Amino acid sequence: MTNWVLMPPELTAENGAKAAFSGEFFWEEEVSNPEYCGCGRCHYCSMYDEPETIIAKHVVPWTTIKEIYRAAVEKFGED
Repeated sequence: MTNWVLMPPELTAENGAKAAFSGEFFWEEEVSNPEYCGCGRCHYCSMYDEPETIIAKHVVPWTTIKEIYRAAVEKFGED
């Protein structure tokens, strides 16, 4: 059995969606660690056990969230 939910045709600040969804979605990527040089002699290398790479967390932009939502509305609103 499919449950249906009524939702607005678009996400806006006026309908509360921007406050609800902004900052809720992220993607992660492995990037070079700016604190690591690998020489073993400098301040960072001798004082800390810094990894060569770190995981950077990026917020999905509000415009991208709206585009994905709009595409879902278009796809499922075709009935």
